Amino acid sequence: MKYSSLLKFAFAITLISVLLFGCKSTMEALRMSGALGSKKQKEQTDPPKFYNVDHSSHSDLPTIIDFFPDADLTKDNFPDWVAKEMKVEIRYVRSAEGPDGNYHYYQQYHHDIEVYGTEYCLLVQEGKPVSAHGLLYQKISLGKQKFSKNQIVTNLHMKYKNWRFDNQVSKTIFPVVLNGSTRLVSAYMVRGLAPDEEEVEVFVDTEFGNVVGIEELDIHSEVGSGIRSNGKQASFGSQDLNDIPLEYRNSNWSSGYRLFDVTRNLHTLSANNSGKRRKDDDGILDNIWEDYTPAYQSFGQEIIETDNYWEESNEAIDVHWGMQKSYDYFLQNHGRKGYDGANGYLPALVNYRKNYRNAAFVRKFKFLKFGDGNPDKGFGPYTSLGIVGHEFTHALVYSICKLYSSGESGSISESLADIFGTTIEFSVEPGDWIHGNEVPTRNPRSLQDPKSTNQPDTYRGDNWRNTLTQSLVEELNNEDKIKHHNAGIMNHWYYLLCQGAKDKNDNEDHYDIKPIGMKKAADLVYRTLFRMHPTIDFEGMRKQTTDIAKKLYGKCSIELKNVTNAWNAVGVGDPFCDCFEGSYVLLVKEGRQTNKATYYYKGDKSAVEILDEHGIPRRVVTSAGDRFRHVQGYEDAPAGLLRQMFQGKNFVLTNPPVPYVSRKEFVKKRNKLRTGRTMNVSGYKAFEYKVPDGTFWSTDEVCTSLIEMSNTYAHIGSNSKQNNFRAFYGFPVKMTVDGESYWIENIREYEVPDSYFSR
Repeated sequence: MKYSSLLKFAFAITLISVLLFGCKSTMEALRMSGALGSKKQKEQTDPPKFYNVDHSSHSDLPTIIDFFPDADLTKDNFPDWVAKEMKVEIRYVRSAEGPDGNYHYYQQYHHDIEVYGTEYCLLVQEGKPVSAHGLLYQKISLGKQKFSKNQIVTNLHMKYKNWRFDNQVSKTIFPVVLNGSTRLVSAYMVRGLAPDEEEVEVFVDTEFGNVVGIEELDIHSEVGSGIRSNGKQASFGSQDLNDIPLEYRNSNWSSGYRLFDVTRNLHTLSANNSGKRRKDDDGILDNIWEDYTPAYQSFGQEIIETDNYWEESNEAIDVHWGMQKSYDYFLQNHGRKGYDGANGYLPALVNYRKNYRNAAFVRKFKFLKFGDGNPDKGFGPYTSLGIVGHEFTHALVYSICKLYSSGESGSISESLADIFGTTIEFSVEPGDWIHGNEVPTRNPRSLQDPKSTNQPDTYRGDNWRNTLTQSLVEELNNEDKIKHHNAGIMNHWYYLLCQGAKDKNDNEDHYDIKPIGMKKAADLVYRTLFRMHPTIDFEGMRKQTTDIAKKLYGKCSIELKNVTNAWNAVGVGDPFCDCFEGSYVLLVKEGRQTNKATYYYKGDKSAVEILDEHGIPRRVVTSAGDRFRHVQGYEDAPAGLLRQMFQGKNFVLTNPPVPYVSRKEFVKKRNKLRTGRTMNVSGYKAFEYKVPDGTFWSTDEVCTSLIEMSNTYAHIGSNSKQNNFRAFYGFPVKMTVDGESYWIENIREYEVPDSYFSR
C-alpha cells in the first residue's frame, strides 16, 4: 500500500478526536485538522515530548502532563522547556524521593516576584521523564501599586491593635479564588502573631490595601513503659540519662530516663503550661523568626523518671507512644523514615499552655504541641492516638508539600491529617471513623457520616461553608474553622474507598461504591502527597488521585472506577465512564459519499479498520504512550504530515476547553439542552440534544467518554476554549451539522482478542 493511500486512513483515524474540539462546526474542525484536506496542516518534524495533558478550571496551563520515556527532559533543562512551551518562568527549589520515583520541584516567578501557591514538579524514573504535575498561571496582569509596604504595616497595626506585626515584609503575587475562578493580585506578605500567639502570614493587596489572605503557620532505643490517659499500658522508646554525653547533660540531672526515642529521633518534653511567648512593649516586632528561639528550647523541660516506668505523666506517655506508632505506620506501610523521610528530629511539647484546647504542628520551628484542655469546662487532654497521628501527619505533609492553610487547600490539609490519623488508629488498635471524639465537648469529625457532625458530605451541598461568609480575621479566631469543617468532603471520599456504600448525594446523583480497602486507599493518598501544589483544591485532588489509580491499576480497573465514583459521590466530578471494551461501526456522510470504519477498544489500546483502495481491510493500532499509530503489516509513516496524522498526538498546552465549575452545573446544562426525544441504538437508550449549530444524539449507557474513545490523542484547535470538553454529554451516536452527518451502528461490548491490536 502506497503512503498516498494512507490519507484514507487519516480521515477515520482523526475523526473522533477532532469531533470533540469543534471550531465553527464539526466539519470545519475536520477541515482545519487536515483530515479532509482542505486546510494545510503544519508539519511536525521533531518527535513530540508528551502524549497526554489535563487542565484545571483555574489556569490555562495543564496540571498533568504525561511524557514519552525518551523525551529529552531533565531536572536542569525542564525550566527552559516550560519557558518555551508555556511561556512562564519556573525556578528549581528542591528534589524528593517518592514511591513512584524522583520528584523535582519548581516555583513560578513573574518579573522576579514569586507567585504564591504555585509549584510544578517533574517526575523522573530511572533517569527518564514520566510526568509533570502542579499549578502555574499564564497571562498575569496586575493592578497599580498604591500602597507602600510601610503604609501597609502601619495600617495593619492600627486596625488590629491586639496583633503584633513584623517589619520584615516581602512582595508576592497572591491568587484569590472566588466562585471557582482565580484572580491574581500584587500583595505584600507581612508576618505576625495573632492575639492567641499563633504565627501567621498576612497578605495585603497593594492596590486597595485589603487583607486578601491569612496563612496560619501552626498546623492544627531503651524500652520504657507507662500508663496512657485511658488507663492502658504502653511501651515506647526512652533514653538513659547516663548515655548522654556530659557536655549535653543538665547539671541538675542525676540518673534516670527521659522521653527521647534514639532510634526514631522523637523527643517529648513538657511546657509546664508556660507556652506563651514574651510581648514587645510597642507591639511591633523586629523579626519574630530571629528574635524568638524555637519554643521547645525556650520553655520545654525534660520529663524524667528514675525507673523507666511513667505512672503520672499520662499525657506525655500518650504523645510519646502516639508519635512512635505514627512513625512506625509510615515506615512499615509507605517506606518513609520519620516525618521528613530522613529520620529527622521531631520534638513534641505537652502541657503546652493552661487551658489550651488544641494541638498543632508548628511549621516554622518544626515541633508538635499538645494542650491539656480545660478540665473545668469538660475538655480532656488533646493527646489521643488519633490526634497525635493527625499532628504527626501535618508535619509529614508539610515536609513534602507546604499546603496553603485557607480555602480548599486548607480543608485538604486537615483531611489528610484526619485520614492518616484515623488510619494509624486502625493500624494499632480497634479504631473508629470519628476524629476527635476522645476529647469531650470538642467538635468531632465523622468520616463515615459527616452530616452527623454537621459537616458537608457533598461539595457545595448541605452544610458546606463558603470561605467568604466571614472575614479572614474572624475565621482565624473561630474554633470550628472552615478548613476543618469542609474537610468532610475528602474525609467521606476516603471512607467510601475503604468501606464502600450505596446512597444518593445532595446533587441527586445515585452512587454504589465498592470498597478497595484501607491499604490501597491509604497508599493512593500517600502517593498523591508528592503531586500536590500548595493551593490544590478538591478538583485537583480528584485529577491526581484518578491519574495515579489509572497508572497503578489500569484504565479499566475496579480501583480506578471506585476512586472516580467516590469523588462523584461527594460531588466532585462525573461518575466513572472512561472504559469500553468492544467495538462499534462509524459512518460519516458528506454529500453523496459515505465513509465507514470499525473501531476496537481494550484497556489503553485502540484500533480502527477500514478498506484500502483495493477493498482489503487494513487496521491501524496504537496505545497510550505509543509514538505511532501502526498500520498492520506496513512500516511506520515517515516524518512529516503523514506521520503527524497517524500519530494524532498534537497537544496544545495552553487554551484548554472550559470545564464546568461543578457537577451540579453540568447536569443543569445537560438537561436544558435535551429535547425530550429518545431513540434506541444497538439496544442502548439515546437522548437528543439541540445545540446552536445542529443536533446530536448520545447515550449514557455506553460507559466511555468521547475523549477516551480517541485515546486522548486530540488536536486542540486555537479556538477550542470556546468549546466545552463535555459538550456531547455522553457517548455520541448521531450528529447532524450543516447538512452533514455521522452516526454509529452495531455497538458491541465484548472481550476483544489481543490480536486485533498487534502490529
